[in-house]
Amino acid sequence: GLDSAALACLARQTGVADGELEHAFALTFRDAGEAYDELAEARLVAERLGLKLHVIRPKPSDLRDRLPKMIWHLDQPVGSVSSLAAFMGSEAAAKRGIRALLVGQGADELFGGHSRYLLMLAEDRLGREPALRHYLPLARYFWNPAMFNDPAERYYTLLNRGPAQDPRCRARIAGYMKPWTNLIDKMGYVDLMLMLPTVLAMDDRATAAYGLENRNPFLDHRVIELAFRLPPELKVRDFMTKVAMRRALQGIVPDEILERPEKMGLAVPVTRWMAHDLKSWADVRAKRFRERLEGNFLNAAWDAAGPRGEFDRRRYMRICLELWMEIMIEGGVKVWEDQGFIDRVE
Repeated sequence: GLDSAALACLARQTGVADGELEHAFALTFRDAGEAYDELAEARLVAERLGLKLHVIRPKPSDLRDRLPKMIWHLDQPVGSVSSLAAFMGSEAAAKRGIRALLVGQGADELFGGHSRYLLMLAEDRLGREPALRHYLPLARYFWNPAMFNDPAERYYTLLNRGPAQDPRCRARIAGYMKPWTNLIDKMGYVDLMLMLPTVLAMDDRATAAYGLENRNPFLDHRVIELAFRLPPELKVRDFMTKVAMRRALQGIVPDEILERPEKMGLAVPVTRWMAHDLKSWADVRAKRFRERLEGNFLNAAWDAAGPRGEFDRRRYMRICLELWMEIMIEGGVKVWEDQGFIDRVE
């Protein structure tokens, strides 16, 4: 993706020695569709910089077999599906004697890169169109009753992938949004303060599990301060994300990377796997969760929200929580042996 390509190209330009910048790692889920595959772009950058590219192709069985070990290392149930990618990438790097990784976390939050920002901005723009102002009640009727409501409530709905049910969460999001005047900075600051710390903790534990450390150059305080001084049109313009970042990297990052819309980032097709290859396993685990928490509010809340399509994470979250309770509460902790998936790295 753009973020990792930017780091690699900038590191090479600033004179990092060849021996210190030698390897690149790419995960691909080509079987799940083009949106999950950025291998061509990864190969392009690796060839330009003279890096050895290691390709990891996770399978559905990797999630099933390794999720208990991942939860044990994380010490908590997880809602992020990218944890599998973080663990597999870390182990692949460790097997090759690497001790530190350059990671692109923070760029989406700082420079307007998340796709959900486009949804919020489109709704905001539509709600401010003078010609449509009298049709807003009709739009709510046809599309969503909550449309054009308070930005904090709407963004909470996006983050929650469903109705904004907890007023405490909504209040916290509203508090982070309050200092900022434009919507893109409001959303970016919420993510920086509320969402990103969880992702960083997960990445840190994934790399620490294999004796590695992460380096996150985008989170240098000077980069953060600069990002929040940029006008909103230099973050998102005409549905192109990271406008300023793309301009600044011209002549440094290949044009093929700069000029294409970003895909899904480090996404793992967990929902699709659990509906097909892992259906029987997911059914058993989800059933155990229901039995374990029969009558609990979590079951009722998740069921009441209705289907959410490809990005629905409720079943995955239930399975992670069920595994965590089995491992941490019922004494199921054990020593996991290497299961050898890393042998498939190209």
